[in-house]
Amino acid sequence: MNGSTQYGDHPSRMGWDEWVVFVLIVLVSTILRFYRLGVESIWLDEATSILIAQHSIPGVMAWAAGDIHPPLYYLILHFWLVAGTSEYAVRALSAVAGIVTVAVTYRLSSALFGWKTGAIAALLLAIAPMHVWYSQEVRMYALVTMFTVMATYGLARGLQTDKRRFWLFYLICTTLALYTHYYALFVLVFQNLYMLKLWLQGKRGQLVRHWIGAQIGALALFAPWVPVMFGQVVSGGGGWVERAVGQPSVRQLLSTFVVYTVGVTGADFPKWLLYASCVLFGLVLLFGVYSAVARSRAENAKEAEALLFIALYLLVPLGLAWAISQIKPLYALRYLLPFLPPYTIAVAYGASRVRHAVLRLGLIGLLLAAPAVSDYSLYSYQQNPDWRSVAAHITKAAAPGDVVVFDPRWNAKPFDYYAKQAVPVSLDLPIPLRESDVAPALAGVTTKYQRLWLVWDPVHYSDPQGWVREYLDARYSRLDEREYRGVGEVILYDLRGTSSS
Repeated sequence: MNGSTQYGDHPSRMGWDEWVVFVLIVLVSTILRFYRLGVESIWLDEATSILIAQHSIPGVMAWAAGDIHPPLYYLILHFWLVAGTSEYAVRALSAVAGIVTVAVTYRLSSALFGWKTGAIAALLLAIAPMHVWYSQEVRMYALVTMFTVMATYGLARGLQTDKRRFWLFYLICTTLALYTHYYALFVLVFQNLYMLKLWLQGKRGQLVRHWIGAQIGALALFAPWVPVMFGQVVSGGGGWVERAVGQPSVRQLLSTFVVYTVGVTGADFPKWLLYASCVLFGLVLLFGVYSAVARSRAENAKEAEALLFIALYLLVPLGLAWAISQIKPLYALRYLLPFLPPYTIAVAYGASRVRHAVLRLGLIGLLLAAPAVSDYSLYSYQQNPDWRSVAAHITKAAAPGDVVVFDPRWNAKPFDYYAKQAVPVSLDLPIPLRESDVAPALAGVTTKYQRLWLVWDPVHYSDPQGWVREYLDARYSRLDEREYRGVGEVILYDLRGTSSS
């Protein structure tokens, strides 16, 4: 880097050998994100995304304002739907965002530590089970991760060169990230803390002026949405996290790194491999810190500074989200995806500082082992709620005079994605449900229709006691009952007769 900066003096242009490695890693990330992309059933949140995106642009903006997220992802998906509404088509947007994120992570870590570290970091992210999973989901998490990595790359290159194009790139990507997911604010906090550090160290002048200009520009562009954001927060947006997750413990904070390492593992994942992988990743991280400190004392203080930059990128957003969640719970694993890239970069730095080539290659192989096993598990077993089968069963067996009641009611969204309004649905049950609500809510339904399909999720906080099922069992006969993975019970009641119990 030039004299106005403090870390990472690595060439921005790639040689042919670097291009070969880069293309191979991008190819791996592409295969993993498009493989079996349409196999899993669409689930509730994905159906919500599709529902919102199918509206007109003013309708998308209105729906987003009533939701808990900003509108950009829904607007992009609105135009993406030209490609179709199949599971494969709608998930391809996130897959593309995931691939771009891997590529930009390569560039970011290469700019800070050199291309070998960049290659390891990008490869770790390419196979990271958490990133693969959310790169195959119709939600905004892969997109906000892409924008925040791009913004951080713009910041790093701006600090290295102080060229206006990088500051402009940073401004644009930061704005796009803020309009995609509010967790981008936590990345913005890390960036400002780092710049404050540089300012206190006397790094002022044009560098700081460019930074302040970029901040003012990004905040000015986001300002029109700020009143909507505050309205969403004040109205209790994101309340599902409080009910389903609650205040995160220190153990949950630490378990985040387990998820970053091996993903949300299934029951078939060997426990010894889980523990061994977490220990290995932890040791590699510590070795990276040791190496950076040792080199700062010897000949290269810039690497320690670059590692501090990445450490703040990882720890400040995570710590801030965890701390705020002690007051207002919002610590959900899916929201933490944007902080996965700095984790892979930090691990890659430690691995790349093993000097012996054979040992370094062996270590990289070990680091890839557990994520690869977890990826195999992701592809081997369907894990989303099986709404495809539920809709197929009900639409095939439904008769005139049937109605479907959902408990909770918003499960009508993934059902109707497949059923396409072939069977009338009722959305009368409130959330959360009280026992006294059941009779008034079902009064109109039970008198209007001849048969009722109850789709009840017994583990959801809306009605874990099963008050709706008890009410119907006491009055009507069951004609059919089945259970489906992740959905719960599907029970058919004859509303023309009384219960046989």
